Amino acid sequence: MNKMVLVNIDLHQADNGFIYKAAQIAQDTGASLELFCSCFNPALHNAYPFDEQAEHEGQRGYLHKVEAALEKMAEPLREEGLEVGTDLVWHRDPAEAVIRKAQRYMPDMVVHFFAADRVSWHLVRDCPFPLLLAGSNRWHEPMNIAAAVDPFHDCDHPAALDRRILDQVAHLGRAMLAKTHAVHSFHTLPHSAIFDEHVVTDYRALQRKVRTDHDQALEHLLDGYRLEEAEFKLHLLEGEPHQVLPRFVIEEQIDILVAGAVARGFLDRLLLGSTVERIIPKVDADVLVVKPAGFRSPYGEG
Repeated sequence: MNKMVLVNIDLHQADNGFIYKAAQIAQDTGASLELFCSCFNPALHNAYPFDEQAEHEGQRGYLHKVEAALEKMAEPLREEGLEVGTDLVWHRDPAEAVIRKAQRYMPDMVVHFFAADRVSWHLVRDCPFPLLLAGSNRWHEPMNIAAAVDPFHDCDHPAALDRRILDQVAHLGRAMLAKTHAVHSFHTLPHSAIFDEHVVTDYRALQRKVRTDHDQALEHLLDGYRLEEAEFKLHLLEGEPHQVLPRFVIEEQIDILVAGAVARGFLDRLLLGSTVERIIPKVDADVLVVKPAGFRSPYGEG
């Protein structure tokens, strides 16, 4: 990959403060910054149904204004010493446009302002590069970055994904002088759901065993990172991730929560949604979404 942070810009978004987060990441990691905007104006497109040349002229004029706006955003960042490029394209679908752009330039990270809209969810599901869904809230000093991991992975959540998540946290933690955390949530069956009377009589022992198993698995997962990569503060939470992680984020003042997203079938997504999609709207932190190695977007290689 190139050492680049690609920022998806929506000029209709009133608050672009998240750009400065992308700039901080680029500066701390020694990467360049690329401000990218996908443009499409339906009114302009429909204004010339029978005059293709006039439509093209209108497009050029519109793109020129957008280019000037991007350059205006880039100038103060350049004055801070950052290498900042700008790019734009005329495209109906902004999510597809930024994914295709990313596949051409292979950035370290794509940064997008999270708005719980179609574009955000499209990027969560289909962007093959680490995707930071950022808001305009300020980060703490020092920052807190947490890896949400699952040592008891199932067949569609390979252990390698946890290592990719930890790698991201370790890398950002070192570069940004941040405190690093690893969090894993689990749950046991409620007492009322157990029908075997022999199991019921020893329910508390069963709970302790489950917690011990998860604690040991989390410790084992982190063994290879403590000595060389980063010192992680470990957190073992009991409950569903989308229920316990929001509280954890507030209590530990987490600035970036790094979580994995795996491909699911349409029916699974329709019925359940992915864990990361349930977490994102509920946590008071920016979320960095990491895909498994080998993940391919539906847009090929760009």
